[in-house]
Parts: sequence; structure tokens; C-alpha cells
Amino acid sequence: MIPDDPECLFYSSRTQMEMGNLAEASDNMLKLTRQHPDFTQAYYFLGQSLGQQQKLGDAHFYLAVFYLKKRDLKNAGVQLKQALKYPQDDERRKKIDEWLSEMSKKGKDQSQ
Repeated sequence: MIPDDPECLFYSSRTQMEMGNLAEASDNMLKLTRQHPDFTQAYYFLGQSLGQQQKLGDAHFYLAVFYLKKRDLKNAGVQLKQALKYPQDDERRKKIDEWLSEMSKKGKDQSQ
């Protein structure tokens, strides 16, 4: 296995999830998203793994990132609003607010 290869890291993390090693899987998916931010599918499984650990604020945030990268603004908006129901650090809360504001502007532009 090649440690920093994105696909190896992804499938290794997925295996860890299936084996119930959720903390380890989350750590590796987070590493994957940081090293390879365009590996979109990793955000989905990171969100799933965090959700299974009851880290719901983080789970909704990363699911929102997944949907944003897929350009699914409806589901991204739902996830971002859910993320705001849980404690977030100031930097992340600011980012969520920015994204929601941008999405709101795009929605208004499309309806005109």
C-alpha cells in the first residue's frame, strides 16, 4: 500500500469504517481531504463516519462540503443549516454563513 496515495487512503478508511474503527476512519478521511481536497467522495464518508460517532456538527459540515463540491446547492444548504444547530468554532461558523449567503444570492439571481 502506498501511504499517501488518495485511493489507498480512501479504501483503507472505508474498510476501517466497515470494521467499526470510526475514529481511525475519520482521521484518515480528514487527512485525505486535507492532502487531496478534490477527492470529493471522501467528504461524504467523512461526514458519515462522524455522524456515526455522534459528532453531528462536524458530520453536517462535511456532508455540506460534499454537496457543494457536487454543485448540489439544495442538499448543501440543508446540511449547512443543520451544522449551525451544533457548536462550531468561529472560523467555521463564519465560513458556513458565507456559503449560505452566497447560495441565497445565487438562488435570487436564478429566480429573476
